[in-house]
Amino acid sequence: MESNEQNKQPAPKIKTYGFELVLMATVGFFAILFATIMTYQLFIKARVKSSPEYKTATYYVTHSLSLKNQLLSPITRLEFDDINVIREGEFGKSSVDFDLYLENGVQEKLSIIMVKVADYWLVVDARLQPGALRQINLSSTYSKLVQFFTFLHYQDTQSARAMLELIQSEIMDLGFYDLVVAKLNSIEGNSTYAKQLLRDLADRSKYSKLSIFYDQAEIEFFEGNYDSTHKKLDELFLFYQNSLFQEKQKGVLSTVFKKLPSDPFNSNFNEDLILAQAYLLRSRAYVMQNKHDLASQAVDEAIQAAQKAKSSKNYSFGLYFRALIYYDLQDWKAAEDAFNQVINDSANLNLTQKAYSYYYKGYIADKFKRYKDALDYFETAVTLNPFNPTVRKGAIEYLMSRGYVGDLEIALGMSLRGIQYNVGAEDFKSLAGQIYARLGLPDKSAAVD
Repeated sequence: MESNEQNKQPAPKIKTYGFELVLMATVGFFAILFATIMTYQLFIKARVKSSPEYKTATYYVTHSLSLKNQLLSPITRLEFDDINVIREGEFGKSSVDFDLYLENGVQEKLSIIMVKVADYWLVVDARLQPGALRQINLSSTYSKLVQFFTFLHYQDTQSARAMLELIQSEIMDLGFYDLVVAKLNSIEGNSTYAKQLLRDLADRSKYSKLSIFYDQAEIEFFEGNYDSTHKKLDELFLFYQNSLFQEKQKGVLSTVFKKLPSDPFNSNFNEDLILAQAYLLRSRAYVMQNKHDLASQAVDEAIQAAQKAKSSKNYSFGLYFRALIYYDLQDWKAAEDAFNQVINDSANLNLTQKAYSYYYKGYIADKFKRYKDALDYFETAVTLNPFNPTVRKGAIEYLMSRGYVGDLEIALGMSLRGIQYNVGAEDFKSLAGQIYARLGLPDKSAAVD
């Protein structure tokens, strides 16, 4: 018995690795997952840092005076969260959120929103959040460009150049900077320099090429080179029909301008608006060449293009130019009807166009011997645009030549008011002196303040 009990051996223990293997596999899986995530994040960050959107945003951060004026101290480091980097398609909007680390140890958050206009990404919104309870909206590059092009629209080149100096530090793309400089120099009369910049840009631009062609044609027009104007416009029309803008039919460019506001800056790159402006320019060139039939065809195409682009401004210009063509052709009835269209166009807020429409209607009414209407039209023209010396002088000279009862007195009042407005004052002093002499009265124009 004893020996049997002694011979009893405990059953050998079987060593198992199940738990350890599962644990090791789990750790390995998460290690690989973590490494993959880190690698992916590094890849994403590297890709974002090489993108034009990120470069545009960081350039704004490091150069914007409006941002520097709001910070408590200079930036020592900036970081972005790749999770918050958003891009809505090639022609949509892109946004980047930055963490700004300042010299005084303060950390602030900055959101940069960009939009692609033609070939270029631009900062359209910038929001600084120094604290949870407040947000500072900074002046964006886009808003400054809108101001710049507004100044250009009103031929205020001095203000435009001052604004350009503010924009210069925020524009990363030198090609875009050359484009706006060319537009400014064109208006200032530095056409040789403007043409050189545009020629270089045309070779390396893609979506802004239409704008470049139009600027080149406009320079040729104002230099009186009408054949060269048509040549550049032919390039523009051919490019529109046969090149990039075929992609628009496929929806590739369908969102380029839909999300952008209608403003003086955006209109320089909207292909439909440029097309309408190009037909208007062609019409004007034909008028200068006394090719009124071709001018009439071009202005009709301009009106159609403006309607397609839903551009009330270009539509109004089309109606006005068409009326001028009829007037030049001495087709008085058609001209009067066309000027009435301009006057009755409720969407047209251009009082200069409407003033000139009444002005020309005055001469037309005189030809039809509707003399009371003529007087009413001239007076309305002067009232609508009182600081326009051409309209005022033309109305005065018409009344002086007609010489009906009361005409000289009305003309004298217009002359004296012209002296007060100090726009062409010497001309109006001369006219007032002639009227005083014809009325047999002493000349009191010198006393007008």
